[in-house]
Amino acid sequence: MVRRPVPPTEKGSKRPVNDSMLRERNKRTVLMILWAVLICCAVIGSLLPAASPVMVAVGRLHVSDKVLHFCACLALSPLPVIGFRDRRSGIVAGLSMFPPARPHSPDSLKSTL
Repeated sequence: MVRRPVPPTEKGSKRPVNDSMLRERNKRTVLMILWAVLICCAVIGSLLPAASPVMVAVGRLHVSDKVLHFCACLALSPLPVIGFRDRRSGIVAGLSMFPPARPHSPDSLKSTL
């Protein structure tokens, strides 16, 4: 009796994995890796000192650093919505890129001076 090889299955599932499922998983993996790398770039760019060559080059753009930070968050926010398998988790991760604005009180301004 010759046994046929059993096709691979999705974790916790009885149905076989086909090529389109593997391609979809690879796309999600690449997208999530890209998201992580871009977040690291945004964090490193936010923490670099003003005298660093990267920040000097960015300073030549004559754009506010707040606008650049907002644009980075805006560019990063849709990636988890596309990349997460669970859509709700992706939306939560995407919205977490934009923290709620803090109201400015005189006490908070004193603490920053």
